[in-house]
Amino acid sequence: MGRSTLQCMEEGQKRLRVDFDTSAGDETYTKLKASLEMAKQFTKLLAEALICGGGGVEGGEEGTGQTLALFFPDAGSAALAKFEWGSGTENAQVPAGVRFCTVKTDSPADTDVGCILLCPQNSEADFALELVKKIEARGQFMVLVNPALINMGTTGYGLAGRRIRDEIISTFQTTYYLRTLPWGAVTKEHGKRYTVWQDDADDPSGYRLLKAVSERPVGEALDDIYDIANGLADEDSAPEFLDSVAKFVRDFGRL
Repeated sequence: MGRSTLQCMEEGQKRLRVDFDTSAGDETYTKLKASLEMAKQFTKLLAEALICGGGGVEGGEEGTGQTLALFFPDAGSAALAKFEWGSGTENAQVPAGVRFCTVKTDSPADTDVGCILLCPQNSEADFALELVKKIEARGQFMVLVNPALINMGTTGYGLAGRRIRDEIISTFQTTYYLRTLPWGAVTKEHGKRYTVWQDDADDPSGYRLLKAVSERPVGEALDDIYDIANGLADEDSAPEFLDSVAKFVRDFGRL
């Protein structure tokens, strides 16, 4: 995940996206809470590469004043993560140059090499867009992690949803994607296709590859891949996508 993101930066990309969902559909925890451990490791890796002399893009050395901004949806979650990760203490789990920020009230700093925006929700869409503009004006990079900026119950398929899609989501490049399923997983790394895997106790890796596709498989397309691979449907009879309305719904579902 970190390697794919750094590689994308090396190629000159500044708007990046990471989706990391290991819930397999279990909604016991909020997306933010479920993402915190991953976010800590991801932030640590990027900070070490970029501001601590790790050899990454514009890698510096700790103590030079360079920083990496980590934006949370609200002040409470930012403060809690800062405390739990021991920031500023001898037991710190992320480098000292990581700044804990809130998307609604904080701005990028001149010392930032870039920023990570963690789990922005639809209610933070306007703040996220403003942050994107500020980051772009500074020439810094931005990584969206597990965004949920389009909420069908709130934005529907109307102007608000299209605005968020066109001005934010569609401008970011996916560097890493993982979504676990009750029966397997969908993965993608930068420069590679999406791959659909099924749990398989007989395979040494625990999974077997069902199919590699160019577009993110969701909904009916994902069901078709599973059904065909397991002999539950015939490939010739499986619908590609029922009609233009189904395609429209699918495209929004990917967001």
